[in-house]
Formats: sequence, structure tokens, C-alpha cells
Amino acid sequence: MWQQFTSSFFNKVDTKGRVSIPALWRKALELRNAEGNIVLVPGFRDKNCVEGYAPDEYDRMSAAVSRMHPSDPNRRKLEYRLMGRALPLQLDDNGRIVLPKEMRDRFDLGGDVAFVGTGDSFQIWSKTRYDEMIAPLDDDEDFDALSAMPWDPPGAAP
Repeated sequence: MWQQFTSSFFNKVDTKGRVSIPALWRKALELRNAEGNIVLVPGFRDKNCVEGYAPDEYDRMSAAVSRMHPSDPNRRKLEYRLMGRALPLQLDDNGRIVLPKEMRDRFDLGGDVAFVGTGDSFQIWSKTRYDEMIAPLDDDEDFDALSAMPWDPPGAAP
């Protein structure tokens, strides 16, 4: 079992805002010693979804921001977007979190939602917005995923 957030899952948010974190990801959180904790950041990389992080990854990103020069305008933006809007949450005994009403309203996270793994983090989308976002990516026949990645052949010098 690995510690990454992979795959996509679809679930429902109930009327109280509760939603289950996918079981595979609960295991990843356990392997990362997260003790049932996650950090949600609204619209950090994509303004149409919520980003989720295990505490270790969130701390790594926060530390990177803290290493930026204090007068760097990008630092200020990152402080507000990454840290100022962060929402630490604890999974309940059933592996659920409660999404605050403001977050549910802003990102249309009532009813069906998509959990999308992005490696060290994950995203929570409304199912409708996710379908709209993913359709053009799925239809892009000219995109060569392997050529888009950095490639270090085995035995290559670092």
C-alpha cells in the first residue's frame, strides 16, 4: 500500500455536510501518521474545487512559503490562499468529515461529489463541475502524457 492519493471516487454529501473520505485514502493517511487529520484549502490550485492534504504535506508546503523572502508579493498571496484559508479537520469514527456550509455553497458540494487523487494531495469537486472539467482533458487525443513528464532513464546520471 502506498501513501499517495490516487484514483477517483464518487460519494454523496448528506444534508448535515458529512461525507466519507475514500477508504483507500484513509489508509494512506494512516500510513502517513496523520491520525485522522486532514487540511482542506478552498480553491488553492483550481478555483472550482477544494484541495485536501495530509498534515505532513501541508506542513511541507507551509514551510516552503515561510522560506520565501518576506517582501515577495507571491509569499503574501500564498500566505492568504494556503494558510489563511486552511481548514484543519478530523475524520470521525466512520471516516467522515463535515464540510462547512460556506464551503459546500461556494463549491456546490451538496449531493454528488468527486474525490480526485492528485498524488500528495486530493481534490473534492461537485460531480457536475468535475464532469465539465474532465471532459476536454479526456477528449484531447493530441496530448501525449509520457512526453509531458520529465524522463530520467534508468542509469542516467542525476
